[in-house]
Order: sequence, then structure tokens, then C-alpha cells
Amino acid sequence: APSEVIAASEVSVDWTGPNHNNDFMAIVPKTAPDGSWKKTAYTRVGSPLKLVAPSEPGPCEVRYYSGTENKVLARRDISVKAAVITLAAPASAPAASSVSIEWTGPNHTNDYLTIVPQGAQDGATGKLTYTRQGTPIKVVAPPAAGPAEIRYINGGDNRVLARRAITVTAP
Repeated sequence: APSEVIAASEVSVDWTGPNHNNDFMAIVPKTAPDGSWKKTAYTRVGSPLKLVAPSEPGPCEVRYYSGTENKVLARRDISVKAAVITLAAPASAPAASSVSIEWTGPNHTNDYLTIVPQGAQDGATGKLTYTRQGTPIKVVAPPAAGPAEIRYINGGDNRVLARRAITVTAP
């Protein structure tokens, strides 16, 4: 595996091992207990194997797990780096209007942009537009006027990766 990857990216891992029934691999934070993982891939798929890096940057490990005991049979250090994301949009937009947003970012499967009222919890979403539609994309502003936030969201775990303020005005 590479020594450094971008958060939430797909990672190609070459491996050799016993490949017993239900053996699997995962990328997890280095401090995670041996029995914990979120996204896995079975070794029966073959080598190289495609894994998804955690969306949280930091020191991690690629781990090979026994499919019968969930015991870690091998590990390799990997550094997960934050994605560089930019959001360019007007400072304000009328309520419920379509806002053109230029963006750069990882564009992972199901990543999206949304506009929510300022202070909305991180899991909240308004109307959303998937980044796979390219840049610029149109995102619909909330229906109520007030301070708001454009958010770039990781489609894998709905984690906010970037924010930009916008004011929603009365139409």
C-alpha cells in the first residue's frame, strides 16, 4: 500500500497471505483496538484489494484479519491526509434559489454539496447535489432567509469536509 493517502479515498493494496474463508482487510486508525473496523474488503477478491481510507486524517494501519477469529495477522502503517477542498460561491443568494458553486476536492463516490442554515448539526442536509456532476454545480439554498453554510460532505460517512459561509436573503 502507499505510505500516504487522502482521507476517504479508495486505496489499492497488494497482499499475500493465507486467504482463508472470510479473511478480510481494513484501514483503521492506528489507536483502534484490534477488533474494530468500519469498512472492509474480503481477501477472496484477490490482490490487489481495494480498501477505503478513513475519512478522519491521522496515523492509520492497513490490517489483515483472520476471518475465523477476527485476529490481526499483519499490519502496515499508512498516513491518512486531509483532502484539500475549495468552495467558491457568491456571498449571498435568495432563499430557495439555485446557487452556482465552483469547487475542488476529492470527488469520492457519493460526495455532495449542500446549503444548510448556520448552526445546523453536522448530519443535517438541505437539498444536495453530488460532486460527480462536475464544477460548477447548482445547489438549492434553504427556503428561509438568514446566515447559512455551504458544506462539502463525504458521501461515505456524511462527514463535513469543508464549509463556507453564505447569507440567504429574502426573495
